[in-house]
Amino acid sequence: MNMKSYRYSSAQGEREYLLFVPKGYGSTPLPLIIMLHGCKQDAADFSLGTGMNVLAEREKCLVAYPIQPSTASHEKCWNWYQPQHQHRDFGEPSMVAGITREIITNFKVDATRVYVAGMSAGGAMAAVMIHTYPDLYAAAGIHSGLPYGSASSLLSALGTMKMGISVPFGLTAIATHAAQERPLIVFHGDLDGTVVPSNSWELLKGFDRGEATVSEEIADSDEGRRSTLSVMESSDGIDAEHWSVHGASHAWAGGNESGSFTDANGPDASAEMMRFFLAHALQPSIT
Repeated sequence: MNMKSYRYSSAQGEREYLLFVPKGYGSTPLPLIIMLHGCKQDAADFSLGTGMNVLAEREKCLVAYPIQPSTASHEKCWNWYQPQHQHRDFGEPSMVAGITREIITNFKVDATRVYVAGMSAGGAMAAVMIHTYPDLYAAAGIHSGLPYGSASSLLSALGTMKMGISVPFGLTAIATHAAQERPLIVFHGDLDGTVVPSNSWELLKGFDRGEATVSEEIADSDEGRRSTLSVMESSDGIDAEHWSVHGASHAWAGGNESGSFTDANGPDASAEMMRFFLAHALQPSIT
């Protein structure tokens, strides 16, 4: 796979990132997906575990993997719960957005089809990104993550991870409103003991829960997992999907077991995110 390393620098700081470019890349602008790894992961591990590059080769997309260094977090977690990293043009959101814009500038990218996705702490940071930069990302994919504004310190983050949202924090009202601005696809294992599944529904506040259907994909095979898909819509007509993967823990559904925090069973989260992303684009009037 064609991945190269780059470094982004700004007044807010610098981050390295890996960028996958599909074969045959040329003059036609392509979609771009920003993938944010979880704690104890890195870009190479996350790209292998999700298999997103394989899909991107087939669908002709660019995929970028920003890298959270251990100097920013001991376990390489994105600092989604710290107030200084929850706002537009500050901290880590500014750097992830800067990486996104740098790629748009330096490569042939369809700026109306730029997406952000993540796992666990990376999923929580993807929620931050879609809420603080709705003009930059057309949709978000969040796997085993947490809602924007659900914590304001490490202690409150641990509480939300283990018990869900029980006490409103400073940004919760903003998060509820912002959740309706862009399409979201959310995956969560219903036996996740690291980030309790109730957080996945909190991500979708502002969307009405539609009829739930049981996914037929490998649902009845010995090695598969049954999943329940809920199709949702906001009052403004913005759509969302919630995938509950039954019997699954804190792991990327349908992932490659060569990567960390993956579960080869169940629905293919990467394929479903790719499908969902490519069905959505920013309207030209949004700047």
